Amino acid sequence: MQRIEIIGNVCDQAQIKEINNNQLISFSVAVNESFSQNGEKQTKTTFFDCSKWGNNTSVAQFIKKGDLIFVSGKPNNRAYQKEDGTIQVVNAINVYEIELLGSSNNQNKQQ
Repeated sequence: MQRIEIIGNVCDQAQIKEINNNQLISFSVAVNESFSQNGEKQTKTTFFDCSKWGNNTSVAQFIKKGDLIFVSGKPNNRAYQKEDGTIQVVNAINVYEIELLGSSNNQNKQQ
């Protein structure tokens, strides 16, 4: 089984979509990695598109831009060709678990 776990900041308010009588929560998370290069502190940010299927979408109202969040799920990276011919890779996660870490609602956890 493949599994990925990340902790990062929510990029935008979570969106809820209805597809074939099933609900989808979607949001993006930015994960920062700090390192030193030539004696200077550098930060690399990786973005993840997160999707959680299911009819329990109540957690979506608590996923706010800037909040610290833990996400666990299956990696689902995909690539596509942009108009200029370059290949763009999208880091995506099919979410199993969400835990809010940086919100006053951090007791709200969904599995």
